[in-house]
Order: sequence, then structure tokens, then C-alpha cells
Amino acid sequence: MQFNKILLTTLLLFSFTTIFSQLKGKAKHLQGTWVYAKGSGYEVWAIENGQLIGAGYRTNKIGDTVKVEQLGIKLTNNSLIYTLETGIQNFNNSAYTKYQFMSKVRKLDFTNIENALPNHLEYTFGFFNKNKLTITIWMDESVKKTKLKLRKKV
Repeated sequence: MQFNKILLTTLLLFSFTTIFSQLKGKAKHLQGTWVYAKGSGYEVWAIENGQLIGAGYRTNKIGDTVKVEQLGIKLTNNSLIYTLETGIQNFNNSAYTKYQFMSKVRKLDFTNIENALPNHLEYTFGFFNKNKLTITIWMDESVKKTKLKLRKKV
């Protein structure tokens, strides 16, 4: 009898911890492939080990597709951490940049942790259609924000 109580308590504690360490809210809707409205590329998102892992691809005018960014969203201490890693390689050199943004748990409204540019990102789903997504990017207050329109590939 005592063993059953300990086992039940352990299972409940483990379940409680697992549920609250998972991604919540709108972040889960990012799973899948999202194509840019102007056909210039796409983003692919998947949930792995309780966090979102993604990649951004761009397509040039002759149809070649190149991976241009590695993306990630994970839950840490009641905040979502968005990581954007870019890498540009050419014949003579390579450049690598990593940005980290933070948001509240249920919102996809991220502020750059290092106060670098870009300083703000926001992912917004369509009001009636969750297969539409807008990514708004603020470089700084003096520059007009950029809006990217995407549609989920089904």
C-alpha cells in the first residue's frame, strides 16, 4: 500500500513537471512548413524534445534554395527564448551571427536580449485562419517595420 502511494506521487510529480516544461499556446501552431507569400522561400518548424526547432530557406531567381538561418524556440523559466542563427558563406569568408530574443510564455512577441538589431520580432497568426502567419520585424524605432506574410503548406 505504501509503495503504491509513493509510485502514484512520483508519477503525478513527473507528469506535472513534464506538462509545464512543454511549449504552450501559439508556439505549438508553428509546426510545419510556412511559405513566404512572395515565393522567396519558406520556414520549416518541428517540435523536438519539448522545443521548436526550425530553419529558414531562401530561393533565388534561378530556383536554387539555400538554408540561411537556424531557428529555435524553447521554454525557460516561464519565458520563451527565440534563437536566430545566421550563417553566410562564400568563397572567401564566412559570417556567423546569433541573436536571442525573449517573450512571455503564451505570446510570440520577442524582444532582443542584447539590445542589438533587430530589436523586436512578432509572430501573429490569422484571426480566422491559423494557416496564415505574419512575421513583423523592427530594426529600431526610427526604421519602418518589415512584415513578412506566410501561408502554411498543407
